[in-house]
Amino acid sequence: MAQPVPVVPTSFRACARCHLRKVKCDGVIPQCGACRRSDAECNITTCVTFSYATVRHLQEQVETLQQQVAQLHTTSTSERLHGEPLETGHSHDVETQLLQAEIPRTERGTGDFVAEEVGNLALGALDGSSHRYVGSAAGSTFTKILLKNLRIGPTNIPFQDVRPPNWEFGVVDLELRNRTWWCTYGLERMIAVSMGRPLSLRNQAIDAAFPQSIQDDVLHPDEEAIARFFHTQGVVPATLMFQLHAIGGDILESVYIARPRLSMAADTMQHLANSLRKRLASWRAEAEHIANLNEPESLEMQIWFSLTTLTCNRPSPSFPEPSSEAIESCAEASRLALMSWTELMERSRLCPSWRTFHDILMAGLVWIYCAWKSSQRYSADHQALSMACTRLLQHVAKGRNYLNRFIQLHESLSHIVTSNQQSTPGPSSTTLPDDALFENHLNEAMMDANASFDVHAFENVMVRIPNILDEDMDYTIFQG
Repeated sequence: MAQPVPVVPTSFRACARCHLRKVKCDGVIPQCGACRRSDAECNITTCVTFSYATVRHLQEQVETLQQQVAQLHTTSTSERLHGEPLETGHSHDVETQLLQAEIPRTERGTGDFVAEEVGNLALGALDGSSHRYVGSAAGSTFTKILLKNLRIGPTNIPFQDVRPPNWEFGVVDLELRNRTWWCTYGLERMIAVSMGRPLSLRNQAIDAAFPQSIQDDVLHPDEEAIARFFHTQGVVPATLMFQLHAIGGDILESVYIARPRLSMAADTMQHLANSLRKRLASWRAEAEHIANLNEPESLEMQIWFSLTTLTCNRPSPSFPEPSSEAIESCAEASRLALMSWTELMERSRLCPSWRTFHDILMAGLVWIYCAWKSSQRYSADHQALSMACTRLLQHVAKGRNYLNRFIQLHESLSHIVTSNQQSTPGPSSTTLPDDALFENHLNEAMMDANASFDVHAFENVMVRIPNILDEDMDYTIFQG
C-alpha cells in the first residue's frame, strides 16, 4: 500500500476577511490564524486547492472502507441465515471490556452503572443467552435495550391523518356557541368605535356564519309578553346589528383614523368613503322592513345607525372639511338620534351609562357644527334640538358632577350659534366670536374627540373656550 500523502493544500489565497482588511493570511484550515484570534467566521476552506495525488489518495481510502463495510455486512447476513451464533459482537475487543471493568464506579456514575447492568441482564434473559456476558462493548446501549423490550423496530409507519376530537356538540350547542362569538364580536366593535381603539380582529379574518333560527327560539306564551320583538323578528335584528358593527369597524380603520393616511390618494379615500355610505344606505333599507317604532329595540337600532353615519361623515383626519352632502347627512343623523333618545327617556328606557353620555354629547356637538355651517337651513330646529340634547345630558349625568363641565361646553357652544342666527344690525348683548376662529375650534372639537370617550378629550378645546365665549360666562367650570 502506498505511503499516505499528507492532506495539505498545495496553494491558497487569502480568506475574505483578510483580503478585505489587507492583511496576510496564514491559510490554516479550517480557520486562519487572524480569524481565530478575532473569533470571526472564516471561509479559508473555499480558498485552498489540493493536488491530484492528494485527492486520488483520499478517493482510494474511501473505496477501501466501503468495500470493508460491504464485506462485513455480507458476512453478518450469511451467519444469521445459517443459524450460527453471532459471537463477533460478544467476543471482540475483550481487552476494552476488561479496561472498562477496572474503571472506578465513582467515575462512571453509580446510577448509570446499575442501569447498564440491569439492562444487560434483562436483555440476556430475553435472548436466552444468560450464560453469556453482554457488555457495552457488544453495542447494547440503553436505546437498544428499551426497543428490545418494547418489541419496537425501525419500521416505516405510513402517514395517518389525525382525526379531530369528537366534541359531540348538537345543533343547539353549536348555534349557541356561534351566537356567543358574534355577541363578543359586536361588543368588541362597539368598544373600538366608541373609544377609538384598534380593532382586535379584521373582518377579512372572520369565517363564521351569522346566527340562524333554531327550534329553541320558539317562545312560550309567558316569554312572548317579555320579548315581543324577538318573538316577531327572531335573530334578524341581531344579524343586522352585527353587520352594522362591521361597517363601523371599517369606518374606524379607513375614514376616521387617528392620523392622516398619507399613502392613500384623495380620490381613493373619497371612493372608499362613498362605498361605506352605500353600505349604510343598504343596511337602512333592509332595517326598515322590520322597523317598529313602538318597540325600544327599533329605536336602539336607529340610534346605532345614526352614530355610525356620524362617524362616517363628520369632520375627521381624512376629511377635515366635510362636503355639503356630508353635513346634511350629519344633521339628519343627529336629529334622528336625539329624537330617538328623547323617546327612550320618556319611556324610562334610556340607559345612563358612560357610552350613552358620550354618544349624546357627540351627536349634540355635530348638530351644533351643522347648524353653524348651514345656519339658514337648520335655524328653526337648532334651539329645540339643542335644548333636547341638554336635557338628555342632564338626565344621564344625574349624580355625576364631573360631567357638568361637558354639559356647560355644549350649552355655551349652542348659545353662540343661537346668538349668531338671531343677530341683527345694531348693539348686541352678546359678543360673537370671529366666524373663522369659531369654525376652527369646532373642527378641532370634532377631531379631538377622536371617536373616544376620554375625560381629557376636550381639554384643549376647553382651554380655548374663554377666547370664544361671552365675557360674562362662568369659565371656572372648564378649569376644574
